[in-house]
Parts: sequence; C-alpha cells; structure tokens
Amino acid sequence: MADAAQRWETMKDGPAAAYLFRNGVAHLLEAGNLEGAKNLLTHFDYLMTRLRVLLPLGSTG
Repeated sequence: MADAAQRWETMKDGPAAAYLFRNGVAHLLEAGNLEGAKNLLTHFDYLMTRLRVLLPLGSTG
C-alpha cells in the first residue's frame, strides 16, 4: 500500500483513491518511508487532490 500511496497521480476517483488519500501517509510511515510521507505532505497538488477526493465523502481531511 505504501507504493500505491506514492503513485497518487495515477489513481482514479473511487473507493481505492479515497482509502489511499485517507491512509496512504500512515502506510508510508509504517513502512519506514519518512521521506515519502514528507514528500506527500508538502506536495501542494497532492494536498489539493486529497481534499477534492475526501471532502465530498464527509471527511474533515
């Protein structure tokens, strides 16, 4: 799952994308990939896409 989280740009909208945007950083941290987690959390396009995917589902981010 950590690898999939880093390929967020290839994800289509849907349940899998919502899961990865909600849990992907945690999977990266669990895999010991601190740099990958930091890269996602500081990537503006990732954060905007995450909001676009999660907000309609009632998530608070």
